[in-house]
Amino acid sequence: GGAWADGLIDPFVSGIYAGDCSKLSVKSCFPLLDQWEQKRGSLLKGALSHPRSPPHPSPYVQAMRKHSLFSFKEGMETLPRALAERLADSIRYNAAVKQLEMKSGGIALHLENGEVIQATKVISTLPVPALASLLSSGGGLEKEMSSIPYASLAIVNVGFDHFQLPYPGFGYLVPSREKEKILGCVFDSSIFPQQNRSPDQARLTLM
Repeated sequence: GGAWADGLIDPFVSGIYAGDCSKLSVKSCFPLLDQWEQKRGSLLKGALSHPRSPPHPSPYVQAMRKHSLFSFKEGMETLPRALAERLADSIRYNAAVKQLEMKSGGIALHLENGEVIQATKVISTLPVPALASLLSSGGGLEKEMSSIPYASLAIVNVGFDHFQLPYPGFGYLVPSREKEKILGCVFDSSIFPQQNRSPDQARLTLM
């Protein structure tokens, strides 16, 4: 119903995609929910009949499955630092891509320093408009990509010493009908207190 859509589904979807739940594709964004509705006639029946995941052979994975969120002792920076150490010889620093040239045998990446890298596959983390501006396929792909709606998102991390959050918890998401300037807030110091510098520190992530 409308109350569920406005109060629960809307903030849930905007918290993940920063988009409008009435315009996003359920099949693309939440394929499992679409399958439940198509096969069982309702989300509730689909959820109740969905088989549980079989036990994983790894004790580590079994332990992780019990937690909805997990991090590293030294924070998320641990992951890119470890990757940088392992892939040191393969990383190009300060070498922006100025053009992606589609070829029959793959893709040529033209860098601003004049270097050309030949690749069979390219994984891009650029915003869609920025990626479209790099393409030179001539087949209309740039125009198609430029027409994709795109929502920008800013992440702001703030910290306070000598301040405790009034309530422990995960945080909160804001329904779009509230017309607030943020999509939601995560209580980092409550979720991962072991990363706090002091017992009375508050750390927040604002979207």
